[in-house]
Amino acid sequence: MDHQQTAVGEGDGAVDPEAVKQSIRAHGERIKQQELQQAMNRLEAHGTLTAEQRRIVDEMATAILDEILSSPESVLEADDHDPETVRTAVDLFDPKA
Repeated sequence: MDHQQTAVGEGDGAVDPEAVKQSIRAHGERIKQQELQQAMNRLEAHGTLTAEQRRIVDEMATAILDEILSSPESVLEADDHDPETVRTAVDLFDPKA
C-alpha cells in the first residue's frame, strides 16, 4: 500500500489520522536530521564540538520540531476531528500526500 492510500484512503476520500500523523512526524524527523548534519558540519568547520555541545544542538532541534508539530498532531489525535481538518493537515505538513 502506498503512502497516498495509507494516509488519505484508497480513493474513497477516507483519511487515516494516525497514518497522517506518523507520516508528518517521519517527514519532520528526516528534515531535522538533514539540517542537524549540516549545522554540525558548519560548526565543526570552526572547531571541534564537545559531546555536550552536540547534545545541546540535538535537543534544540528536537524541541523545535516538537513545537512545530504539536498543533497538527493534537488535531490528528482528537477524537472529534473532522475529515476536512485532517486533509488540511495533510496539505500543509505532508508533502507526499
